[in-house]
Amino acid sequence: MKWIKRAVLGIFLAAAAVIGVLGFTKYQARQAEAKAAEETSRKKEQIKEIYTTEYQEAVKKRLETAKESGTYTTEKMLVEQNPFGTNTLSLYVYFATEEPVSVSYVVSVPDSEIAAVNELGMVEQVYDLGNYQLHHDYVFDDDGNLLILATDTGKQTVEDCVLKLNPSTGEVSCILDLEDLLGDYKESLGMDQEDLDWVHINTIQWMGEDSILLSSRETSTILKIQNLNTAPEIAYMIGEESFWEGTGYENLLLTKDESNGSFSS
Repeated sequence: MKWIKRAVLGIFLAAAAVIGVLGFTKYQARQAEAKAAEETSRKKEQIKEIYTTEYQEAVKKRLETAKESGTYTTEKMLVEQNPFGTNTLSLYVYFATEEPVSVSYVVSVPDSEIAAVNELGMVEQVYDLGNYQLHHDYVFDDDGNLLILATDTGKQTVEDCVLKLNPSTGEVSCILDLEDLLGDYKESLGMDQEDLDWVHINTIQWMGEDSILLSSRETSTILKIQNLNTAPEIAYMIGEESFWEGTGYENLLLTKDESNGSFSS
């Protein structure tokens, strides 16, 4: 009888030990999650502070004060890594010399706003994109406007819009929504969900004459859009014929000449 009691007691103690270990492990996991969330929150607040003109002006003033307070030469330079906090690969270097000289350096690192940054890494202007979120790529047109790949956060779809930002005025407008050009294809997918990534534009290239090239990951297709600022339309597409067959858009595909790899309409 005693050995039965001892066995039962042993089982009870072992079970209690296991429960204790599991409880401690869960506690450690919660602590780690809380610490990670706290660090993420801290970094977000830091980024919000950095990307303001007030913060940038304060950094600029501090650097000017440092430059005036010492004598810096090629032997003793004023060197500060990423002083404006906007480019981890930047190095601010200041010194006086009577002869022309250049400085090079190597930096090794581990692998709903847009900012204008000068050659020193200083943020000179911050542009608010409103309900749009920047993703992947942007390009300048011939008039100096930024054409930006974006997501309209007020829609159910993502990564299917192009914005135009005028750096002089800060005006932001949506000049292309691919749903307007490929709406029938989108509807044919039969998907009705939040954050629907139905076309996923990865890159944008300015072609001049009010036209751009877009690369779509989800359709493995290159699209040329013409009349971008007036009445956008697809000039042509380069993609797999079998993918677009029966969609109503196959007539927009260019034909590939297998002998030389060129495309024609």
